Amino acid sequence: MSPGFLSGLNEQQLEAVTLPHQSALILAGAGSGKTRVLTTRVAWLIETRQASPQGLVAVTFTNKAAKEMLTRISAMLPINTRGMWVGTFHGLANRMLRTHHRDANLPQLFQILDTQDQLSLIKRLLKNLNIDEARFPPRQVQWFVTANKEEGRRAPQVEAQDEFTRRMADLYAAYDEQCQREGVVDFAELLLRSYELLSRNDALRAHYGARFRHILVDEFQDTNRLQYRWLRLLAVTPPAHGAAPPLKGGESNAIFAVGDDDQCVAEGTLVVMADGTQKLIERVKPGDQVLSAFGAGDFRVATVRQTYRRTRHDALISIHTRNGRRLTTTPEHTHFAGYVPKATPQAFYTYLMFKRGIGYRLGTTQVYTRGQARPMLGFKQRALHEHADALWVVSVHARENDARVDETILSLRYGLPTLPFTPRKGRSMNGLVHDTALIRKVFDSVDTEASAQRLLADWGLDKNEPHHLPQSRNSNRRNITVVLCGDRRGIKPWHRVSIYGNDTAGRRALEAAGLSVRPAKKGSRSWRFETCRNDFGELMRTATKAKQVLDGTLILKANLNGKSLPFVRAASIRPGMVLVDGSGRFDVVERVGRAAARSRRVYDLDVHPTHNFIANGLVTHNSIYAFRGASAANMQDLQRDFAIERVIKLEQNYRSHGHILDAANALIGHNRRRLGKNLWTAEVKGEPLRVYDAATDAEEAGFIVEEAKALRAEGVALADIAVLYRSNAQSRVLEHALFTAGMPYRVYGGLRFFERQEVKHALAYLRLVANPDDDGALTRIINFPTRGIGNRSLEQLQEAAQSRGVSLWAAVRANTIGGKTGASITAFVKLIEAMRNATAGLPLPEVIEHVIETSGLKAHYQAEKEGADRLENLSELINAAATFVAERDVQPAGEAAGTDEPDELTAFLAHAALEAGEHQAQAGADALQLMTAHSAKGLEFHSVFISGLEEGLFPHENSLTEADGIEEERRLMYVALTRARRRLYLSFAQSRMLHGQTRYGIASRFFHEIPDALMRRVGSRFKVQGSGFKVPGSESRAEGPRISTLNFERGTLNAQPATQWRVGQGVVHPTFGAGVIVNAEGRGPDARVQVNFRDGGLKWLMLEYAKLAPA
Repeated sequence: MSPGFLSGLNEQQLEAVTLPHQSALILAGAGSGKTRVLTTRVAWLIETRQASPQGLVAVTFTNKAAKEMLTRISAMLPINTRGMWVGTFHGLANRMLRTHHRDANLPQLFQILDTQDQLSLIKRLLKNLNIDEARFPPRQVQWFVTANKEEGRRAPQVEAQDEFTRRMADLYAAYDEQCQREGVVDFAELLLRSYELLSRNDALRAHYGARFRHILVDEFQDTNRLQYRWLRLLAVTPPAHGAAPPLKGGESNAIFAVGDDDQCVAEGTLVVMADGTQKLIERVKPGDQVLSAFGAGDFRVATVRQTYRRTRHDALISIHTRNGRRLTTTPEHTHFAGYVPKATPQAFYTYLMFKRGIGYRLGTTQVYTRGQARPMLGFKQRALHEHADALWVVSVHARENDARVDETILSLRYGLPTLPFTPRKGRSMNGLVHDTALIRKVFDSVDTEASAQRLLADWGLDKNEPHHLPQSRNSNRRNITVVLCGDRRGIKPWHRVSIYGNDTAGRRALEAAGLSVRPAKKGSRSWRFETCRNDFGELMRTATKAKQVLDGTLILKANLNGKSLPFVRAASIRPGMVLVDGSGRFDVVERVGRAAARSRRVYDLDVHPTHNFIANGLVTHNSIYAFRGASAANMQDLQRDFAIERVIKLEQNYRSHGHILDAANALIGHNRRRLGKNLWTAEVKGEPLRVYDAATDAEEAGFIVEEAKALRAEGVALADIAVLYRSNAQSRVLEHALFTAGMPYRVYGGLRFFERQEVKHALAYLRLVANPDDDGALTRIINFPTRGIGNRSLEQLQEAAQSRGVSLWAAVRANTIGGKTGASITAFVKLIEAMRNATAGLPLPEVIEHVIETSGLKAHYQAEKEGADRLENLSELINAAATFVAERDVQPAGEAAGTDEPDELTAFLAHAALEAGEHQAQAGADALQLMTAHSAKGLEFHSVFISGLEEGLFPHENSLTEADGIEEERRLMYVALTRARRRLYLSFAQSRMLHGQTRYGIASRFFHEIPDALMRRVGSRFKVQGSGFKVPGSESRAEGPRISTLNFERGTLNAQPATQWRVGQGVVHPTFGAGVIVNAEGRGPDARVQVNFRDGGLKWLMLEYAKLAPA
């Protein structure tokens, strides 16, 4: 009899879950149930006694995924998941190192450096060694160290081909020594040290090999080379004697890898076979031979290695050409397409242009411009003249006036300027377009970044994939050009990567990465790096390394017929572009449309070695694996190394606009001092506002993350999703949820929680309490708050530590500086030691509260004029600690189990460092936006979440006692509502940790002020009693937000029913007289209300004893 948890699995899922002891690769897309398969596989192995809970290891890419997996396993099986090895690569490596810290040559309480702390350490190191930062920039040293660690190289293993690389290797060695001295590790060190531990310790490797017979890996396509090598060490048990052999010489455990892949062309597409016949793509099989472009117009036979099939339910892209061809693909499928002089017909463009340091602008141009000696595309000429960095073609028109009309409409709709970046030259010099200062003033006054993001998303364009990138050879703009079939050597196709430059820094950076650089030509001061490979995946790894080294831009092209065409996603293809047909000639795109959304099969092929095939008469790219850095090689290596004969493919199933302005108008209509203006739109009504009621703020944050992931899967850019909140302190729980989900985010107009100055100061005190040899922490807070220890004194202490070869703390304790400064240093030592003694044995939240108080941080910020927000964040740090402790029993990554478990403070500091350092959204990267409702003014997003809609929070409790306070809060809510274009979520929590205490909330009055018909409750996991509003799916209707939400158990002394009381209700007290209930909190006998009495002012009353009566 099969376990009940297998019910509901489809055929492919069941096959994957119940595989025997063998390695397997499972290809799965979003919504295909891959998390369920991975989790059920674990349960199946345990239930059938093929593995114990401690006899397997599962690697996820986010802490949230790991926690979700453990929760699901607990629901399937009656087991304790506490000791299971489930977590991220960094988390599991951290756990292994803490368990075997002596073998790893680490202190048990080692600390983890986030990227900023790592950079600070490098700066201190350079200063101590008297190294000129101009010659060896700290960030370049940081990259050099990290890049070599991720390649598995220590400083002695770096091949120094020149003096610069040798000095960098020396700095790498000095950095490692400093980290070892301080007992700290960076992120890259976690995995490298763990890998080294396993690779040199056969006994330990044999122990884990015998223990972990099953290794399960999620998101396998995102693994890098070191991560794969780490997995291989776990998977292969070495022989009993001698050194570890190659993979085939040892006994192999089973790796169960789940990976995603890219999309395809529609069923019914005809593929040209080797003999010139055509076959439906759904009938092509592995081993078949197809006609493929080998480069420069040469078409020959290539072999299909794999085929791929998936079901799609969304709209596809149809490309129609001048010669009557039509090719339908998924929007993300890659084609070879571009604008080519002489081949592209005359037309007029509306374009979006970007220039670093200035912003974005709209403009128009034509394909061919007059006055040029040879044909030149108009937008390329404009980009060249204005020194632009990127350009996207938004729309194409047959007439110039149509393009100009489109430019005007887009400018008004998105708020984007049409002025040139650089002054125009001409006879007149008095116009706006001729004045540099006035042009700059316009761009400085407009947030073109957010507007451009919206435009790109609405038009199906990708910020990271412009249609045109101007060339450059200096450090301001780095292009790494990769050409598929870019070189011809014999019968094999060769692929090429090339980089050109004229600066010393770029050349040195490439050489330091082990890449061979030579003069661009004989006698030239310019340089070039160029190499060819037959394996495109290998070439992409080299190109990706160069991109990281130079912080450059990767440009992908294909030389199919002697002219290079860019790699372009189907959604970005525009009329006038050309593609290559099966005879090597250009065919012009006349129209691009969307095929109606319906369920259909889509397919792709893996064609070796050219990675292209002819589909419906047009050469297209095969998108399998997408060659994402090391991931493609890892997929291939996994299949080869572990003899995987069959790949199981999970097929996709699923998903799904608002009454937003109606809701905003209804809400603001409750303001008495309002002019009679209602917003309207020509758009359709769309879907209702989605309302979510959560038990806790953590559950609310989890819901927001899951919905954001679903929106992303639907094609909404993360940059076009915003989460709004009333108080800055609310961001902490949201950031925690986003971090654990591995979702990049950006705090608009501010810093992430663990990056905020006051939080970093508090963490530095805590780090010093946990590990006094942490020089970075000591340097940060020895004179903060100010205690009279200046920079010169600190330098003397650092010199003393350096000369004696001891930590800075040892030098501070042996202080020889006299006078007031010496007394201050002595007092600082006593302060830290007193903190350590006073907090020994205290619960973690109390430890942090004590440190914040006794360090002087709280008093310092209380004295600051603008210190209220900083104090809120320090209170939130205490909440973060409480949450961490509560979650620690099921936290899968980063903590050890049993007797090897670190103390709470050490574990929390590791957690804070990991959370601050991972999933950072780099400049220009796609990232979800977090911001206060005030900060959202003037911005718009596809989808908006408004969180924390509880009485006392939004509207804020201060507004309840201020004249027109509620109306001002309502105006702010109106602003928040109208930030959303398509989808709007409203959420609240019954309980929330805020400002250091748990608050029990009730739904905001704003819910009651929005008509029920405009809202729809989603995903509620519990019944909200008397929540104060009714939407489809809710259970009750009340006149306002009732405090029966608080679940009163005994009522009041006058035995009035609990449902009688609500915020906003008039009441009478025998002593204080008449008043109005403005707030409420607590449960049962602890329930209390805040009443604003006409004569007595604000007072909190316990409902069990207060003799309140309705007014």
